[in-house]
Amino acid sequence: MRKLKLLVFTLIVGTTSLFASNENNEAIEKFQLENQNMNLINSSSLISVNEPNVKLTFSINSKSKIVVLAVNSEKSDILNFVRNNINGKKIKGKGLKPGKGNKITITFSVNSTSNIVVLAIDSNNKDILNYVRQNLNGKKI
Repeated sequence: MRKLKLLVFTLIVGTTSLFASNENNEAIEKFQLENQNMNLINSSSLISVNEPNVKLTFSINSKSKIVVLAVNSEKSDILNFVRNNINGKKIKGKGLKPGKGNKITITFSVNSTSNIVVLAIDSNNKDILNYVRQNLNGKKI
């Protein structure tokens, strides 16, 4: 009987230590992932700290073309990019409701390599999201 109690006690202690070591490994992996994410955030190829976020507000006219309403930036390179690459461009898609006065706001920043990083879009429209993904995000100014 004494050997049986010792065997059960050993199994319980062994199983508990096994699960405890898995939790430690998970905690270590989580900590390593958090450190990797912090290293990415601190990377120089990400968003420049000195550049404020830019808000671009536009609507779609009855001809399915983008009409830029406001850009909260005074930087000429950003304004020229918006003027040349966004304003007046046609968005194709069946889900658009042109001419309804819908305002769409896109928040983006420019990283240290002069690429646009889209931070937020206040639209769930698939056609607008595809347009931003293809024509704005990652483009060089």
